[in-house]
Amino acid sequence: MKNVHNVESKKTKAAVNNQVNKDEVNAYLSQSQLYKKNFDRFAKLLFTQAIVVHNIPFSFGTKNLIETFFGLCVNGVKFSSNQLFHLIAELYFHVRMKIIRQISACKVNAIGNINLNLDIWSESTSRRKFIGVRIYFIDDSFIYCSRMLSIREFNPSFKVRSSGKLSKLLYDWTLSVLKDFSIPVSSIFSATSDGGSDVKAVCKNLLKVQWEHCPPHLLARAVKYAIGFGSGAQC
Repeated sequence: MKNVHNVESKKTKAAVNNQVNKDEVNAYLSQSQLYKKNFDRFAKLLFTQAIVVHNIPFSFGTKNLIETFFGLCVNGVKFSSNQLFHLIAELYFHVRMKIIRQISACKVNAIGNINLNLDIWSESTSRRKFIGVRIYFIDDSFIYCSRMLSIREFNPSFKVRSSGKLSKLLYDWTLSVLKDFSIPVSSIFSATSDGGSDVKAVCKNLLKVQWEHCPPHLLARAVKYAIGFGSGAQC
């Protein structure tokens, strides 16, 4: 169609662009010193990165699957599940140090320059709850940056939930995450979350920073209210 009618579908164009990008990435990786001098470590790190970046279930990293994959696809490289766990920790350490350097480079005296986002959500299938801590800032090259610092399952006991100390639990965990990335509370300029009382209390009353309602959550509530769901919602 492109040759005869000068018409090209968006899917075809996207597929071609993706292939070009893949070729560029492959060429870039094959020129790295690690690829040339230590292919064994290169292959292991690339596999580990795929597990982390694409959220592949940890069960994929079991001993038999790893040995089968490397036995069939990467000749001469031996890789165990134990090595995978160590490399995940190593990748986390290096990413953490990179984020710390980025934040340090753009720090302006004692002025807060980071927006903190606290988000609690439920996984749609199992209904398990998770909490995430993300930060937003402008780096020293004036580029807008978004960095997810931590995600963990959020499953406090009934005793904690009913004691009224849930916000204190969230606060302590948030502080531990910030400390791990060498981020003092004084660097937090503002915080964003949904309207949940516990996360809101962490931002306003415990961290004592300017709090703003998360626009996507607010918009979702407004749409539900507009079409007649949850008539008591206050937008």
